[in-house]
Amino acid sequence: MLRESAAAAGTERPRVASWIPTSTATVTGHVALVPMRLLPWLFVCIHILFAVGVYPSLPPRVPTHLDFNGVVTATSATSWWSWFALPMVSVATTGLVAVLAAYLPRNPSLFNFPDKARFLALPAEYQPPVVAVMRTTLDITASGVAITMGLVQLLLWRAAFGRVPQNMQVVLPLLTLLLGPGILLSVTRVSAAVEAAEQRLRDAATTPSDTRIHPRCV
Repeated sequence: MLRESAAAAGTERPRVASWIPTSTATVTGHVALVPMRLLPWLFVCIHILFAVGVYPSLPPRVPTHLDFNGVVTATSATSWWSWFALPMVSVATTGLVAVLAAYLPRNPSLFNFPDKARFLALPAEYQPPVVAVMRTTLDITASGVAITMGLVQLLLWRAAFGRVPQNMQVVLPLLTLLLGPGILLSVTRVSAAVEAAEQRLRDAATTPSDTRIHPRCV
C-alpha cells in the first residue's frame, strides 16, 4: 500500500531523482533556453532594419561583390532583390536552424557530432541536458551567420558610396575565421555534456536500489 503522502490530495508534484540534474526540468520545459533562442533573430532583425533604412538612399547601382582589398568587382541595378538577397538568406538560415533546434528534443539523432553514438546509447532521461548544449551550439552558429551577413551588407552599403574603411576589411575575414573555431568549441562542449551524462549514469548504477525513485510500500 502506497504511503498517503505520495498522493496528497492529488496535488503531488512530480518527483525528480537525485541522480537526474535539476536543470533537466528546465531544459525540457524550454524555460532557460528562451533568451538564446531569440538571439539569432535579434541579429536578423537588426540586419533587416538596416537594409530597409538605407534602401531609399542607395545609388542606381549597388555592389554585389568585393575583393579582399575592398574594391568593387561586380555591381547590379538597385532593386529589392539585389539589395535584400542577403537579409533573405539570413532569415532562411536562421529559420532552418530554429526548425532543427525545435525537432532536436524529439529526434536528437539529427545532430551530428563525433560522440553521437555514445549520446544515442544514453537512456532518454539523461539526454535533455546534452540536447540543451546541442541547441546552444545551433544558436551560436545561427548568430555567427547572421552577424556575418549583416557585416557584409554594411560593407556593400559603404562600397556603394565608395567608402570602405580599412578596419572593416579586416573585421569581416577575422570574424569568418573565428566562426569555425567557435563552432568547433561548441561541439566539444556537446561531447563534454555526453561524458557528464555517462558519469551520472555510472553513478546511478552504483547507487543502492532503495535510494532510487520507486513507489515505497509500508
